[in-house]
Amino acid sequence: MFSQIHLPIAAIVCLMQVGVGNEPSVLADPPYLAQWRECMAESGPLYEAGRWDEATKILERALEYARHFAPLDPRLARTIHAVGFLYQQQGKYSAAASQYRRAIHLWEQMGPQQHDAMRLSTDNLIGTYLESGEYAAARKLMESRLPEMERSTTDWEDRATLLNMRAALAETQHRLGEAELSYRESLALWQQHARDKNSALVLMNLSHVLSEMKRYQKGLDAIMEALAILEKLDATVRPFVILSLDHAGSLYMKLQRPGDAGAAYNRALRMAETTFGAEQILTCAIMLRYSAALRALGQRDQAKVLASKAKTMLGRSKERLTVDVHELAEFR
Repeated sequence: MFSQIHLPIAAIVCLMQVGVGNEPSVLADPPYLAQWRECMAESGPLYEAGRWDEATKILERALEYARHFAPLDPRLARTIHAVGFLYQQQGKYSAAASQYRRAIHLWEQMGPQQHDAMRLSTDNLIGTYLESGEYAAARKLMESRLPEMERSTTDWEDRATLLNMRAALAETQHRLGEAELSYRESLALWQQHARDKNSALVLMNLSHVLSEMKRYQKGLDAIMEALAILEKLDATVRPFVILSLDHAGSLYMKLQRPGDAGAAYNRALRMAETTFGAEQILTCAIMLRYSAALRALGQRDQAKVLASKAKTMLGRSKERLTVDVHELAEFR
């Protein structure tokens, strides 16, 4: 399921975009506030350096300190959203969805002044559902979001984002030709304005649609184009590089090119271990697919060891996705 790359542009919201850190200090700060600020300050550089596992641990500590904020303090919801974002990028989809639902619940309680923040958390939740294959839940949210997006579209960037969301919805409804057309229209807009990261993300989406249509070589061309863009950008896009390499490996396998698949999976695995950690769920999923490529290459002993290691760690995982947006656990 991890090679199903659905990343609506509107859903790729970095933790710094919702104002997580840089809160002004006062002389009489209580200890928890000073500790929260310290964690937020530490997490930013780690995120920017692509040290996702470390950034996540720091933000989890920040969330512990944020428990002391008032229930409707925006900093609490921002911290929850930020943790959800890092979980999402590491393939921890059930944990990410839980955090986004908590944030949405708080934004709703805060009222209309937090509408934009609630929209960002909702879009990230849509992305999480799409990435984890929870298409019914994603469709429900996209169908509720699209009318507002259509009403508020005022420039080319809004239209490019809207087209990408329409394409994702069409894909979940198996209207693949329509999805391809909308992705290509979105891509043309981003490319026209030299927005490289956004172009790469739409190329990733397009590649997945082409793969579903069994146009594997075209899908491979698209994902390799995305990868060429992403590898020139900063470390914050590293999760997308990993997903692109992983998806390229699956396409090479479909094209009966196990040698190329093995090379792509090997790169993805090494990067995932460094970025996310050796036992993280996405890392383990890549191990399993890499082992299939190794079997196809006749390297059965190595494949068996790798698959056994991955299955053991995945067996310990408690990843599970709850899809009801309003099944919101209390923040304890």
